[in-house]
Amino acid sequence: MKLLNKMKAVLLFFILGIAVIGCQNTPSSSSQNDTITSKSMVYMSLTVEGMTCAGCENTVQGALTAIDGIDSAFASHIDKQVRVLVDSTQVSLKEMQEAIIAKGYDAGELIK
Repeated sequence: MKLLNKMKAVLLFFILGIAVIGCQNTPSSSSQNDTITSKSMVYMSLTVEGMTCAGCENTVQGALTAIDGIDSAFASHIDKQVRVLVDSTQVSLKEMQEAIIAKGYDAGELIK
């Protein structure tokens, strides 16, 4: 019986946790500036030479996400590229390339 009560408590805790997380992710009323910012977010892919492992991928991703205006980065040493979600009004291709080069990798051009 005690085990059943513990399982109920864990299940209730789990359900409440999901409810709280769900409430935090609901969109709030946005201002005009929020709309403009979200429209300038674009995905870009760049070639990156010199990555050989997951550690290299993490290094490139960290270098890029440290830049204000870059929301996320996903690097692949197999595909020799990085895909970035970036605010195109704040960050230039040159800034991204310089961040990659500073970590010891060769940053190429945009992939179309």
